[in-house]
Amino acid sequence: MTATLARPVRTLALPRWLGRHKALVAFCALVGAFYLWTVWSSGSPFQFGQNRSDYYNLLSDGFLGGHLHLLLQPSPDLLALPNPYDPAQNVPYAVHDLSLYHDKYYLYWGPAPALLLFIPFRLLPLGDLPETLAVFLFAFVGFCFSLASLRLLARRYVPDAPRWMLGAAGLALAAGNALPFTLRRVAIYETAITAGYCLSFIALYLVITGLQDGVRLRRLALASLFVGLAVGARPTMAVWGLGLLAIAVILYRRLPDRRAGVRTAGALLGPVTAVGFLLLLYNVLRFGSPMDFGQSYQLAGVDPHTKHGNKVGYIPPGLWYYLLARPHLTLGFPYVHLGPPPLSYPFDPPAEYDGLEPVGGMLTTVPFIAFALAAPVVLRGTARRVAAGLLGVGVLILVMVCFALWGATMRYEVDFASVLLIVAALGWIAWTARLSGAPRRLVTVGGAVLLAWGVLVGIAINMTGYYDGLRSFSPKTYARLENLTSPLPTLIAHLDGEPKATNIYAPTGLESNTDPDQGVGSVTFPLGQVPVVLTVVSGSPRRYGLQLIGAPQQPPPKGTTITIANADTHASFQVPPSFGARIYPIALRRGLNRISFRVDQTGAVGRLADVHLVPLPGDG
Repeated sequence: MTATLARPVRTLALPRWLGRHKALVAFCALVGAFYLWTVWSSGSPFQFGQNRSDYYNLLSDGFLGGHLHLLLQPSPDLLALPNPYDPAQNVPYAVHDLSLYHDKYYLYWGPAPALLLFIPFRLLPLGDLPETLAVFLFAFVGFCFSLASLRLLARRYVPDAPRWMLGAAGLALAAGNALPFTLRRVAIYETAITAGYCLSFIALYLVITGLQDGVRLRRLALASLFVGLAVGARPTMAVWGLGLLAIAVILYRRLPDRRAGVRTAGALLGPVTAVGFLLLLYNVLRFGSPMDFGQSYQLAGVDPHTKHGNKVGYIPPGLWYYLLARPHLTLGFPYVHLGPPPLSYPFDPPAEYDGLEPVGGMLTTVPFIAFALAAPVVLRGTARRVAAGLLGVGVLILVMVCFALWGATMRYEVDFASVLLIVAALGWIAWTARLSGAPRRLVTVGGAVLLAWGVLVGIAINMTGYYDGLRSFSPKTYARLENLTSPLPTLIAHLDGEPKATNIYAPTGLESNTDPDQGVGSVTFPLGQVPVVLTVVSGSPRRYGLQLIGAPQQPPPKGTTITIANADTHASFQVPPSFGARIYPIALRRGLNRISFRVDQTGAVGRLADVHLVPLPGDG
């Protein structure tokens, strides 16, 4: 009877690997849940059973129909333009960012995501693959392989690494690599970027395991294949191919048997070369040139015939923005902001370098990455060469990203951030292992503090992304998180003795946070029936005056009023619209005050640029 009852228990026992790594599996599950929540709460839930018109599904339709172009037909009005690439002419007719060549639409993004995921998904009875699901899968699988690669490298080269340090480094790989920010907005750009990220880290894992306990040719060949596929998603991933070449040369020289050296070199270089040849052929068949990816025919916000990428002059300002551009710290949730981007480059950039989007330098947003410079110094032997090689791959990808474009944007940091973070983690752990006493404590605690800052910044900028996605699509969740963290800005306002206007927001997708310089720059909001919301944090209950700064668009009809309402005190009143001189008294409560401005008529009465807080006589 006892034996019979025991059998189901053994059947329900966890697999041996899972039992040994329950904490690791739980950590990865939490990261996956965070990534999934990010795309889901940004207005992008997974919906199946539909025909989709995102670019990779359109490319899949074309491939399955036997074409390299999209089946989407360009507008006859676009084709009739004297210059269909001129953004001043093509805006009403063009499909943004597609490449127009010989009256057909093409993608300049690589075909790998369509071939690997979007087309195979069609075998399931679920309709087209949701783009958000593809991005989530690429991001999560890529993270898991980056974490596995870090653990394998640490086990081999710093075997006495404390578990808490590896766990902390895993947090950096999850939140400090620009992925949380990137996942907040899902489009074609994020699909290609996360695919390249995922495929390159699968390749790195295969290389590490393929060189463990001897040379495993099948794993090395698979790694080579995945590097080629990564290039098929993101051309910047070609730098990983140089890494394979370096490994092939080293192994060829070291293996005593020349035949074994040739087989190893063939495994490392054969598949990536074959995939590279197919990609070049793909370009020839589309555009008649192996190195033409279609950017010279792109329908974007610039004329591709007059504005060109791939210039050495773009590298210095690019390095500045990707390494040194500082984030803005404000009292407005989530307290760390990347945009709008200031022109902070201290020198004169090239005249055409104007493609700046929200971006934060890695040395300011995740300063832990500076430990990557220490890794080749504190590690020894093979470990030093491995760290130097990975550092070189990350730096070369960074330089290629800077070289390619006349601007900078946060999502491109996904290309190189994680590999630099892996090197930084190895450097941090190895450095602490070589020290003792006070220096060891300094490096250990200092690294932990820098790492924690990077994780906090990564989570903070995840809340906004490019277009304030969480507040726009999940306002209740945003408000709960804002309320939960409000004691900190409330305390600062209390110590300062004055209420603080933290940000202005309108549901149009435009959002601007006030900073110590005051004002909101060039961003303005139509003051009409769609409410504009000013958030004010006050250290104590008090009355204060509001002064609207902006410009009237037209004389409002007689009797037009603005309703000013404090959602947190449930008080509201109506006043005539006035910009500049008029002061509107309002009661503030301690903590957050979300004050909305809405015109009680159709049409806007002006554009609101800022709201000044004015002390009232006798307020105290």
